[in-house]
Amino acid sequence: MTFREHLRNNAIIVFLYWLPVRLLLKIARFFPLQQKIVFNSFSGKGFCDDPKYIFLELAKRNLPIKYIWLVNDLETEMPVQMKKVKPDSWQATYH
Repeated sequence: MTFREHLRNNAIIVFLYWLPVRLLLKIARFFPLQQKIVFNSFSGKGFCDDPKYIFLELAKRNLPIKYIWLVNDLETEMPVQMKKVKPDSWQATYH
């Protein structure tokens, strides 16, 4: 039996491996599902490239969706319906 097979057959190791996943799923139940899209272009460099044009097309359709854009500089010019969030923040992790 290989070491990997030995680990798979060990109930304690399997339990400890899946414990964080189960905990995250339990915590996620407290957050309501929302219709939103999070955009990120080049790790927060700005409002550009393919995500920009995807957003513009979705905005034309007037869908009831929240739009969040991960951007380093919160002073960047963006459309009014776009919420700006720093990429490495707790808000970004939440969204």
